[in-house]
Amino acid sequence: MKQTLGLVVLTVVALFLLVQFGIPAIVNMAVFLGDLKASSTPIGQKDTVAPAPPILDQLPTATISAKLDITGYTEAGVLVSLHKGGVQLAETSADDTGSFTFSNLDLESGENTFFAVAKDTAGNECGQSNRVAVNFDTLPPKLDLTSPREGLELFGESKRMIEVSGDTDAGTEVMVNSYYAVVSSLGTFSNRIRLEEGDNTITVTARDGAGNTTTKTVSVKFSL
Repeated sequence: MKQTLGLVVLTVVALFLLVQFGIPAIVNMAVFLGDLKASSTPIGQKDTVAPAPPILDQLPTATISAKLDITGYTEAGVLVSLHKGGVQLAETSADDTGSFTFSNLDLESGENTFFAVAKDTAGNECGQSNRVAVNFDTLPPKLDLTSPREGLELFGESKRMIEVSGDTDAGTEVMVNSYYAVVSSLGTFSNRIRLEEGDNTITVTARDGAGNTTTKTVSVKFSL
């Protein structure tokens, strides 16, 4: 009965339109009803769903470079803005895969912390992304050699092995003649090396997490 009643109503409407406006009106109505049925979004409904927050790729803990690239991913096609300390630095669009890149960003001395925000074409803006930080450091690490002293002379096979020791910054890597030395949590280090007969040059290099280095050398003479 409902189907029959609906068919009767549509027939009456069609006849009315045919009499009043002709065949084009009926065609336009049919196209409108077809588009309305095919549409996944109701007419007049606005997109109010914000995109998910972007994900920023992790940065090195420290760097000696004043320039930096930041990459990440989010929804494809959205507008991504990058911020540092509450200030917007740049904007870019995510590609078809959702990837984005901010290139040649200027760093300030010390720690630099960044986050990103995404906005879709409807103007919906998401919350902040994860925060990533990098320390811009151009200061070389300290390096003090406490042993051996410059110009030391040693004699006899029992003195061939010598201990090289000193102090540097905590967390710094130390190499003694291309061999890693043990560095304590306080920055003290030591390593034993074998001397060759004659003059020996001992080179000690300290390298911090940003890549800054300090090198010192000391000369020691060994005789059997």
